[in-house]
Amino acid sequence: MKKAQVSSEFLIILGAVLVIAMVVAYLAGGFTSMSSGSTEQLSKAYWVTATPFSITAYKATGSSLTMNLINKDSDDLQITGVYVNDVLTFNTPTDVISGEQKLLTIDTGKVCSNVFSYKIKFVYTKGVFTGQYEVGEKPLIGKCA
Repeated sequence: MKKAQVSSEFLIILGAVLVIAMVVAYLAGGFTSMSSGSTEQLSKAYWVTATPFSITAYKATGSSLTMNLINKDSDDLQITGVYVNDVLTFNTPTDVISGEQKLLTIDTGKVCSNVFSYKIKFVYTKGVFTGQYEVGEKPLIGKCA
């Protein structure tokens, strides 16, 4: 056998062993805490950069979800509804001036016990345009307070 053939066979076998070891570690639960923490970080990173409403901080306590919102739009907006997991949970018209931070507390209708994952949809009015909406591409994920 040639050295090059032996080396490539060794690398292929080593790669297969590493893949099998990673699958076994995942199935044994070795990566679960890392994946849930990174999922929460991805959620936070998404919502901080979302527009027109970004969520810079949030916490869930009992059935309440408190969010610190910023209107990143150049115009003043009025929130007319907030949906959590496709259920309308907030429908009090709330004005948010361009660049303003607003603390919004809503009742999710479900008691938070350990961790949460909420699909969020904001419905708002921009000038004369009613029924505008922002649907989060990622859920709001975190640990209950």
